Amino acid sequence: MTTSPGGFGGGNVMAEASKFFSQFGAGIKEVFSLPKFYENFDVHNGVINQESLTELNTKIENFKIHLANPY
Repeated sequence: MTTSPGGFGGGNVMAEASKFFSQFGAGIKEVFSLPKFYENFDVHNGVINQESLTELNTKIENFKIHLANPY
């Protein structure tokens, strides 16, 4: 999971980190990037961009499935 104030939301760093971690045996199950942090996140309400929130919730549910069924 990454975020940044820019439009890519740290996605470039996340892509490189995913490649790096995979080289050491990490099994990347889900990735999520929240762009334009200051526009899409509120300290009291969390992610306020509905599309990003839906994507995040879907990825959380998928990750839970991976935890329950790791193979």
